[in-house]
Amino acid sequence: MDAHIANGAGALDMTTVNVGSVPATATAKRWLVNPYIDLLFCCGGAVWIAAFAYDWAAREYSFNFTVSFAVVLTLLTHSLANPHTSATWLRIYGDPAENKRFRFYSLWLAIAMVALGAWALTQPGWPEGLANLYLLWVILHYTSQVYGIALLYCVRWGYHFRPWEKNVFKYTLVFTAAFAIARKLAWREYAIPYFLGLPMPFWGPIPDWTAYLCGGLWAASTALFAFIVVDKFFREGLVLPPPVILLLISIGAFILATGPMMYAVWLFVPPFFHGSQYLMVSGVYHFGKKRQEDTTFTAKLFSWEGVKYWAVLVIIGNFIYAGAPTFLSELGISYTVGLAVIFAIVNFHHFLTDAAIWKLRDPKTREVLLNG
Repeated sequence: MDAHIANGAGALDMTTVNVGSVPATATAKRWLVNPYIDLLFCCGGAVWIAAFAYDWAAREYSFNFTVSFAVVLTLLTHSLANPHTSATWLRIYGDPAENKRFRFYSLWLAIAMVALGAWALTQPGWPEGLANLYLLWVILHYTSQVYGIALLYCVRWGYHFRPWEKNVFKYTLVFTAAFAIARKLAWREYAIPYFLGLPMPFWGPIPDWTAYLCGGLWAASTALFAFIVVDKFFREGLVLPPPVILLLISIGAFILATGPMMYAVWLFVPPFFHGSQYLMVSGVYHFGKKRQEDTTFTAKLFSWEGVKYWAVLVIIGNFIYAGAPTFLSELGISYTVGLAVIFAIVNFHHFLTDAAIWKLRDPKTREVLLNG
């Protein structure tokens, strides 16, 4: 993704990739895994299926369904959402070469985050503040990751952007995030009142015109990008890849939707969209960087080696988000306070580290992600 988004957002960096000059082999494999898994777990399909099913079932069944669903959602969170953070840690701590290469993030940034967390645990209001900062920052993190993955699909499908067209694409997603963030700061009804068991502060209101301006920029950039897509179809015969279309529809709807359906959708976005797509990309890199020519990521994914890789991520994720707050509670710190602080600093480290480790200007990363 472009460095302007990557700084602090955490996603793929496509800045230096000229899609018009990528070798033909780079587009030979269009999907990260296969059409079904990609469309369901990378592009948002599973979220829509689950959200509509939940919305229907919630209106048809009683409290027993709600309890059963809570169990299912907890399992999804611990098996797909939490482990995606672990994948970042496994990359920078599980490989000595990567650890050395990204020493600032694996050592100094980690120390800074631990210090921030220790300070926050002693200061009234800081746990809520860090959690609220996460709720705003994560919007840009989501759109940044979608931008990087969308460009990755464009390269694989041979869909070419001129530099200015790619900038329009980039800022369409930047303004999507900006509008969503400004809306939460301008109007209290869009802010999340509770998160991780704690009341969230309302950091506003900022002037209404700020949100309207961001909304206008989002609408204008979206219209311009739509024009580019139509123009490229008629002038160049290029069709925007189906996974990119679904990605953009999904991220726009997930972030900007309102009403009851918004709550149903956001129950499934962390495990079935953001978490699962990150696990797919990190899995492609993990297996692709050391694969033999006759061994595909799909084969690895459904092998014992793939199960072990996922199991390690699940164990690390549950240690971070369940074990560490439990340990703090034994020291007399409220579980909800400990969870909020740990959740925030771990994700801040994740956001900033991702901005560094997924740059496609790096030859090895580019080779693996485009051909893996």
